[in-house]
Amino acid sequence: MVASGPPPRPTGCTRHDRLVGSLLLFLAFASGPAEAGARRDARKAAAAAARQAQKGAPVDPKLLTDFTAYTTRPREWRIGPFDLQYGLLDNLSVGLNPLAFVVAPNIGGKVTAIQTRRVDVAFKATYYQFNLDRLDAEGVTGRFAAAPLAWTASWMINEHFGLHGGSSHWLVKLDGGLSGKEISEGLAALLGTDISGDLGASESGLYGASNLALHQLNLAFDWRPTRRGSLILESNSYLLVTGVLSAGAQTVDEANDSEVSVGASVRLSQGLKTVPNATSLAWQWSWPRFHLRVGIPLNPTNPFSYTQAFTLYWVLGGKDKG
Repeated sequence: MVASGPPPRPTGCTRHDRLVGSLLLFLAFASGPAEAGARRDARKAAAAAARQAQKGAPVDPKLLTDFTAYTTRPREWRIGPFDLQYGLLDNLSVGLNPLAFVVAPNIGGKVTAIQTRRVDVAFKATYYQFNLDRLDAEGVTGRFAAAPLAWTASWMINEHFGLHGGSSHWLVKLDGGLSGKEISEGLAALLGTDISGDLGASESGLYGASNLALHQLNLAFDWRPTRRGSLILESNSYLLVTGVLSAGAQTVDEANDSEVSVGASVRLSQGLKTVPNATSLAWQWSWPRFHLRVGIPLNPTNPFSYTQAFTLYWVLGGKDKG
């Protein structure tokens, strides 16, 4: 008669399995830091290769867009304190001035209407609205609506040199009861320049409306010795103010059911001799995504000389920058 009972336990096999499992676990822990280090090394090598590829890439003569006829590339964002742009098409971008938007809501667009092998011509239009109540000056009320219209021609002399020129025309409309001094202060807050010495309007009289046009000459030159670096000489000068300042009060002509302005008007066509130009010399570093411009305001009495000489922005979206 054979005794029955449970089969003997394969103790040898169990110890072997445990030994193999422990060994695999040890190897996994041991290889983890090595694999992480290998991944870090691979990322560093890829980043170094991308930087090296960019250094060896040809100079991009259409990289800079703020003072040229070129636009932000399709599906790219240019994000900075003075300029927020988005590329809609190969030759069309839209955007605004974020810093000015705090006091003067604005929107604009730029189109490179003429494109040739060497010469491009762009047209730009922007609309600003500015309430003088925000100046917190006693008794100052009114509203400015400004529409700067500009054109720029860019001549690509070669891949290293570019010459750019054009003009801007600020069409400004004012509504409100203001003196000539207050109008000058409003224009200074909006345009960044004081034209009170050339406006020729009375400081004591009130003006119910105005339609002014300020004409500006824009010139720039850039030298691009490398893909990452550019030397920029830029000058923007207000030359002339034209328009009409309407004085007096508005009354209602009940017989004709119409409004009539009672008072005098001042017609202007005055060269802006007292307004300093905005001139700067700057160097711009252009990395794949980040751009930094640092320079010297050659005419520090004009605040725009500083915004030309010092700026930064990021380029997001679009094609992979490496």
